[in-house]
Amino acid sequence: STIKWLLKHEIEYDELHFVKDKTEIYCDVYLDDSPEVIQTFIDAGKKYIIFDYLYNKDLPGERVQNWNQVNEAMSRLIGLPPEADQKSLQED
Repeated sequence: STIKWLLKHEIEYDELHFVKDKTEIYCDVYLDDSPEVIQTFIDAGKKYIIFDYLYNKDLPGERVQNWNQVNEAMSRLIGLPPEADQKSLQED
C-alpha cells in the first residue's frame, strides 16, 4: 500500500489524499510519474515534478531521478532558495 511504501522509505507527509483527479487537491507543486496524470497537470496549468522513467520521457517538465532531488526541484519551481528545507516548504 502507499502508506507502507512511504513509511518504508521514511518519507514524511502532512496529508495523504486518494483521488481520481489529483488536480482537485490544491498543491503548490505536484509530483508523479504517470504520463496520464502528468498530462492532467499540464492541461490544468499546474506546477509539477516528474519522476523520470523511460515511459514518461516524452513529457516536458522538471525531472528528478530520486527523492533526494525533490526539495531542490520544488525550490526551483516555487522560487525558494536552493537551501530551503522541507520545513520551510511546509510553512508556506
